[in-house]
Amino acid sequence: MKRTQQLIGIGAWMIATALLTGQACDTQSQNPTPTPDLAVAPDLATPPADLAVSRINKVTGGFEQPESIFWDSASSAWYVSNISLGAGAQLGTKDNKGWITRISADLKTVDHNWLGANNKLSTPAGIRISAGTLYVADIDQLVAVSVTNPTAAPVRSAAVPKAGTAPAILLNDVVVDGTSVLVTDTFGSRLIKFATPNVANNTGAVFGTMTNFKFPNGLFLDGTNLILVETEDFSMPNLQGKIYKMPVATGANPTQLGTFTGKFDGIEKDGTDYLISDNPSATVYRVNSTTGAQTKLYDFKVDGAMVAADIGYDPVMRRIGVPDLNGNTIYFYDLP
Repeated sequence: MKRTQQLIGIGAWMIATALLTGQACDTQSQNPTPTPDLAVAPDLATPPADLAVSRINKVTGGFEQPESIFWDSASSAWYVSNISLGAGAQLGTKDNKGWITRISADLKTVDHNWLGANNKLSTPAGIRISAGTLYVADIDQLVAVSVTNPTAAPVRSAAVPKAGTAPAILLNDVVVDGTSVLVTDTFGSRLIKFATPNVANNTGAVFGTMTNFKFPNGLFLDGTNLILVETEDFSMPNLQGKIYKMPVATGANPTQLGTFTGKFDGIEKDGTDYLISDNPSATVYRVNSTTGAQTKLYDFKVDGAMVAADIGYDPVMRRIGVPDLNGNTIYFYDLP
């Protein structure tokens, strides 16, 4: 595939290759401007808090196709995967150009060299941190990095072979269940489980009973349930993915949650609602975890985002991190 098609094909992360622009309509009133009543003092009341304080912060500069973001409360920092796909490169090319960025909690310190000069990745996608280890999906391997010693050599799994009929393999989002790690294989329409992810050259195995997901992407562990969201075919805007729920112990008999569909990417949880990003619309939705009913939380295109990739969430600050893969910017939104 061409590079443009490849970038579209990594979780709908580059579906919108051009930012849609609108034209503002500047109209003038046909009525004359009324003369103010100078005897009446103007209303200078303080605007409501929601209007007085912006809920959006942006961090930009130095990112290269940021795909996934994760908040780690233990180290009090955000972590971002950068694909850094060079001109003419293929998604499956092990070019060692990708990396992980660390952002301080106050968003003021950005370390693009957190892994050091030698620990390069190729197409780092979904990331999760558990018990001091950062797990990242990198094409056909699961890579485990020490959060306290990130420049040490990471632990890499054995390469996972692609599904028999799949055009390629693309390990995507990650969740941690105890000591095991589950990863979506987006092109392979399946889930892969790594039972011993901290052992060098450990092997992954196909997990669950369903191997015909439609471009499976985001994962979230909700108690005893595993929640999976699909993107569907990246190149077909009319095809929409679904939300599935299944027992994390077995992955048996996934059931669709509600009827809401989209080109979904990342998933987190706030209270009883899931927070799910729809990639090409750069929108995050609230989705009821019981009924699947959705409401629009925020449209990041209003603030200049081109897409919304794999989101992260700080439940204490109630802050969402949204990577704009196309715009090389991270958006942070504080929930009302």
